[in-house]
Order: sequence, then C-alpha cells, then structure tokens
Amino acid sequence: MSNLGPRPVADPALRLSAARGAVLAFVVEAGRPVTVQEVALSSGQHVNTVREHLEALVEAGLATRQSKPPSGRGRPAIAYAAEAESSPLRGNKEYVALVDALVAHIKDTSPDVLADADAVGRRWAADTPQGETVQEMLTRMGFDPVLESTNTLLLRTCPVLAAAKRNPDVVCAMHLGMLRTVHGENVELEPFVPNGCLLHLSPANQA
Repeated sequence: MSNLGPRPVADPALRLSAARGAVLAFVVEAGRPVTVQEVALSSGQHVNTVREHLEALVEAGLATRQSKPPSGRGRPAIAYAAEAESSPLRGNKEYVALVDALVAHIKDTSPDVLADADAVGRRWAADTPQGETVQEMLTRMGFDPVLESTNTLLLRTCPVLAAAKRNPDVVCAMHLGMLRTVHGENVELEPFVPNGCLLHLSPANQA
C-alpha cells in the first residue's frame, strides 16, 4: 500500500488516538482482512502495540476479527477487517459528496476550471476567524498539520481525501485559493508526497 498523500480524517466522535486512528485508517483503506504484521509494517509500530490497537477497535465495534484459512502447521493467522460503518470518512461523507458535486458542476460549466476552483476557495476564506494562524486553521479543518521545517507544514490528513483523489487539481486549487486569500499569495501546495501534502509558506506567513 502506498504511503503517498495524507490519510482520511477520522470521525471526531470516535475519539481515537493518532496511532489508533492510523491503524483504523490502514484497515479501512486496505479493503480486505489484514494481519497484525501487515499493519505493523505499514505503521512502524511494534507488533504487540498494533495488536492492542486492533483488539480495541474490535471492542469498539469498528473492526472484526477472523481466522484466515489454515496453511501448514500451527494455528491459522488472525486477520482484522473494518466494519462497514467504521470508515474514517463516515463523519464527513456528506461534505465529501458536496465537494464532489461542486467539482462536477465547475467542470461541466466553467471555461477555466482551475480559475473557478481558486475563486471558490477564496470565497470559502471569508469564514476564517480573524487572527487565526495557518496551523490553527488547518487543524480546525481536519488536516492534522505538523511543522516539517520553519516554513513548511506537512498535512497528514485530508477531510475530503476521496474527492481530492478523484479530482486532485480542482480540489487542491480550492484549498490553495483559500490559503492564499487568508495568509498571502506566496503559498505553495505540494500534494500527495510521502505521508501527506506539503504546504510551503513564505517567512511572513509562518504558522
């Protein structure tokens, strides 16, 4: 499984730790039963820690535990699968659907898709609280930003990841238009890098 790009956003109602949320996100995105070893390899967490997270997700009703078909001697391996309603996107699926509809409308009617996507993002910026920093705003919106360097933020999750994967140019243009309006034109977005998206800020627009 590729680690390019951010993870989907977990439903706030789940109140999962970042580590446990990452385990759930991996299981959901795999779309099939996965073993403890597979999750550990992907996340970099210890096998015993991953097993604890998976068992906690089973207890919470977010995942199921099942035995894989036996192969050779010994007990069959245990695999874990996400419950149908445990997707990290379930809490904002209506938001994703709205973004998809908006993107489809722009693409169907606009003579300049990226310019209109940028304009949508700039209108979106009108709701940003005055004085809010870049990092505070992105945290509030569900991007889970962390400082990579003085002028660079890594956005580790995306609240509209499904829509962004379907139409990355349009959705990223919306986000970039919003960021440039609120925090200055000298802002660049580098989408789908390892483990997230990179936001490059000018020194005057640091978080």
